[in-house]
Amino acid sequence: MNHQISVVEYLTSGRTQEEMQSLLYGMDREARSLYQRFMAPSYFNIANGAFLSRILSRVMVDATNPTQVIYLDCHAVDKYDRPREKESTIEFLTVLALGLYVGYGIDHGLFSKQVLEQNFDAIRYLLPTEDIPYYEMVLLQKQYSFYSDFIDQKQQMKMSQEATGEASTNGRSLQYVKQGPHSLDVEAMSAPTPEEIVSANGNRSAFAQSIFLFFLFGSVILAMVLLAVLLVS
Repeated sequence: MNHQISVVEYLTSGRTQEEMQSLLYGMDREARSLYQRFMAPSYFNIANGAFLSRILSRVMVDATNPTQVIYLDCHAVDKYDRPREKESTIEFLTVLALGLYVGYGIDHGLFSKQVLEQNFDAIRYLLPTEDIPYYEMVLLQKQYSFYSDFIDQKQQMKMSQEATGEASTNGRSLQYVKQGPHSLDVEAMSAPTPEEIVSANGNRSAFAQSIFLFFLFGSVILAMVLLAVLLVS
């Protein structure tokens, strides 16, 4: 990669949702490639979440094409540990993704998995609509599949439909929208998309998001304080 920077540096600048999707796709795809070679990214375990910035400083990304990612810290995995390593890596990347989408800074560490599980219905409108089924599958249903496989399968379905001339479903036409440098294709009905609805109500959504994050982060901090008091007493 000719324009390598760390993921920490990449995220320092404000990134669009599409750019974050591309980055997360690249991180997942490279993790999947390592898995196929009986390797795994080191420290990708939510137990290490407090050191998130340090971990991501060792993950390099091409600033001009964030789907191109390299892990500087990897370790070998034997065949018995592969299922556990796969789950750990996918879980880590999922919690990282949701934290980024709700606006939780990586300097604060990895967001609480439990808080995300308990508040998923409240945060789903902050996520890319086309990716919600994937995050539900991993976070709530505990089905650990790679995000890049999810995206690639959607792309293959789209290409298959184009090849066979299937351009409509239930009498309503479909359109395909390309997102990001890796062309993360998604299907959109002719009716307004949730993103368009949110855009049309921008101020109201921004206000709702601010209130939600205030109470969400406040609850996390309060829980930490109460835990510290209990430990001291």
